[in-house]
Amino acid sequence: MLIRGYILDSQPNQPRPKLDLYFDKKHRPVIPSGEREPIVLDLNGVRWHALLNSTNPTNAPYVLTWLARDDGIKRACTDVFLELGLAEKAEVKFEQDGNDFRLAQITNRGTWRPGGAPHERIAGTGTKVRSVSPAPPAQGTPPRNTTTSFPFDDRNEILRLADHLYWNLITLTEASEERAFEQEMPIARKEGFLTKSLFVRLGRWKSVRQTPSYESNDEATIRDATARAFAATDERNAISALTALRGVALRTATAVLHWMRPDLYPILDVRVVAALGKPQPRYEDVDFYLEIAKEVRSLAQRHGLDLRTIDRALWAWQKSQSYRRDTSKLLSPTPTR
Repeated sequence: MLIRGYILDSQPNQPRPKLDLYFDKKHRPVIPSGEREPIVLDLNGVRWHALLNSTNPTNAPYVLTWLARDDGIKRACTDVFLELGLAEKAEVKFEQDGNDFRLAQITNRGTWRPGGAPHERIAGTGTKVRSVSPAPPAQGTPPRNTTTSFPFDDRNEILRLADHLYWNLITLTEASEERAFEQEMPIARKEGFLTKSLFVRLGRWKSVRQTPSYESNDEATIRDATARAFAATDERNAISALTALRGVALRTATAVLHWMRPDLYPILDVRVVAALGKPQPRYEDVDFYLEIAKEVRSLAQRHGLDLRTIDRALWAWQKSQSYRRDTSKLLSPTPTR
């Protein structure tokens, strides 16, 4: 039996959202009862210990504010749900086994009320969401691209695309993997190379089809190639170090470089290229990539944002264009790159 749950923002007028998980009242007979009943939420393979309040017969059972992992790490429900790409009014389903609830399905990722998205609020103490500050003065702003309607001049809209829409357009698994990269890559940068496991995951993030080829590279070869790419002072040398690996063409090389050096390398991607208004993409042309990279860096610099934010915004904007005739699809998990 699947247990239905939904996410509500219990403080919509505060500087940051407070997302709470409620269970459908019709499931009360099978849900553990108690004022602080211990339960476990299995969210995409991560076990979170929580406390459930289900004593009031007129209210829906709900999970209290804090979650704790098996290793003792403690997080607010809000932060965990935001990292899963959920917004207010999200709907989820759990498989229940006693006091264990395993997330089985996200039926609706939710939507923020106008002005209610995290980046649109004034960040409060301790918040991890992005606050919107004025863009730095633009110097030498290039002419507006007339072949695409991407909001190049609207910093707030770029942040909305990157911080909200992007996470609604990717699956729970993909969101979890991207968050994992954010945690693991600082360690890899410090070491100066990628392990085979991390290299294969980054490659799969860009192109699943080449997985057997990625895996055919041995550990030593991967470490050597990625170390040379890390250390390269020339973009072409960094790219050639990675394309020497089996399965890695230019687009995958730029994706790996993007995570290795997020301050320098944008991703060459079909949706990014389309959002920039390039009519004839040349996906194996390094000169073409350098042209794209220059435009993306310029856009990031113009608004004082990082390349990851710009990549997410460009990707999400173009992806949403394919759904403009059926906006309901914007809340459905869809394949990424």
